[in-house]
Amino acid sequence: MTKYQTFALALSVCIMSTATLADTTAEQGPAPLAISFMTQFYDVPAEAVTVTITEQSRFAAKVKAEVDGHVCTFDAVKISDNPNAKHGWGAGSMECGA
Repeated sequence: MTKYQTFALALSVCIMSTATLADTTAEQGPAPLAISFMTQFYDVPAEAVTVTITEQSRFAAKVKAEVDGHVCTFDAVKISDNPNAKHGWGAGSMECGA
């Protein structure tokens, strides 16, 4: 997958994930966001996804998520007061590969 295809895929998922209203009972944070992306991208159960937060501050995080040989890294940002942010965080950039 080229970097442009990866960007297009990530952008389409971001748009899809903001199209529904937030579930206020959903777990908050960059890790649940990563799990959500990986389960949608690769059609795997949440339990199969391994997430590593490599850096995190109050408003930003660097995340690595892995499943079935696929690895995605992304910058996550805290989203305040947005009912569409299911996990309270959004992906600022993402790169995936096998």
